[in-house]
Amino acid sequence: QETVAKTQDKQKVTGEERRKREEEALKAFDAVMSGQRPANSPPPKKEDSSILQRLDFQVVRREVIDGVRTVLLSFKPKPKYEPEDDLTKILYHTQGFVWVSEVDYEMVKVEARLIDPLSFGLGLLAKVQPGSMGVFEWRKVNDEIWMPSKEDFTARVRILLLKKQNVREIHEYYDHKKYFVDT
Repeated sequence: QETVAKTQDKQKVTGEERRKREEEALKAFDAVMSGQRPANSPPPKKEDSSILQRLDFQVVRREVIDGVRTVLLSFKPKPKYEPEDDLTKILYHTQGFVWVSEVDYEMVKVEARLIDPLSFGLGLLAKVQPGSMGVFEWRKVNDEIWMPSKEDFTARVRILLLKKQNVREIHEYYDHKKYFVDT
């Protein structure tokens, strides 16, 4: 907000026009902080995300999930790219599907399956086997913000070179509440 005020000072904006611009800037800031994209903002671009640049996406079809019109995309890692961090390392070993809202460009559902073994600590600490899978779902709450609604993990893991384990974990989120706080 300080930048908006400085810009308006330089432009010598005063009175009602200044108040209106500050109000618009504050609304845009609140929208960004709540995870919403302002209505007049352009859709996200592939160049804006290192993850989007490292995965090969293909449009499969359109689907409706819980009344939300989505575009179903398949994804797999692009050959010959180097993972930069833990997340891109995991994505480098996965393929799957992502459902994206046609209106908000937000993820509605992701299904990701491990296609290669994924090692942690050179495979000494843990090794997750191919076929392990994660499903993530989001729902729009109060027609305002996308919130997680379900996470479902199924994995075959070898821990410390000794113990093999099949793991299934489900997390469901519901009854989201909106709170107002005065500071």
